[in-house]
Amino acid sequence: MTVISLHQICTNLILRRKYSWHWYIEFLVYAKDGLATLAKDYEIICGRYQKLPLNSNHAIVLPNDYMDWTSVSIMAGQRLHPLVEESSLNLVPNYDSSFDIQPYSSGVATDTASQQFTGYLSPYWWAVNWNNYGENTGRMFGGTGARIDTFKENRARNEIKINEDLDITEAVLGYASNGMDADSSTHIDWYAKDVLEQYCMWQFKENNRTYSAGEAEAERQKWIQQVLIYRAEKSDLTVDRLKRIANGNAIAVKT
Repeated sequence: MTVISLHQICTNLILRRKYSWHWYIEFLVYAKDGLATLAKDYEIICGRYQKLPLNSNHAIVLPNDYMDWTSVSIMAGQRLHPLVEESSLNLVPNYDSSFDIQPYSSGVATDTASQQFTGYLSPYWWAVNWNNYGENTGRMFGGTGARIDTFKENRARNEIKINEDLDITEAVLGYASNGMDADSSTHIDWYAKDVLEQYCMWQFKENNRTYSAGEAEAERQKWIQQVLIYRAEKSDLTVDRLKRIANGNAIAVKT
């Protein structure tokens, strides 16, 4: 088993601690909060990928459980071509007099005297081609397509704006979920099981007047220990890598 659900975690905890079933809903709430807490720091728990269509503003709408993006890509055969975040990308929709969104390549819709610069710096790259390895094959000798491979997050409109010069209809969004969707509650990393169980016990004693503050703090310390264990289990450090780090930072001492 590679994943576990919140239902399995709560059921296992209640049976092992010999609590009655009327505590199930309360433990489920604590487990849900614990999952959301872990999702803020460990995107591997709730990592998601979605292929999303572009709307009339040449942007993809953020999913309901979206917390932060990890990658924005477009499909190139069986591989993904990553896009680059660009801070200068204009996020203001180009509305015309009928409040329809128009592309900026046609000029500013509300400005009848708008002119497009067509001199030496004119954007020649109206299209970019990639091979099956996701590599840019170019269109003009010596040119690059990096100028249009850009995006910018727009939380005010709940979307990610894609460069309008990139002629695509859909994009692949990799993001960290907040753990509040159905997939997150049923596809939890197995290594996080003990962390969530201990979080439930901490919150159970923290919000129950039967237990003292000392007992709640003891459960909190146990939860912190489980978090440290989880971080160690998911770390990519190996003995050989630690040796290289130690040898690379060793200081020769003259005796």
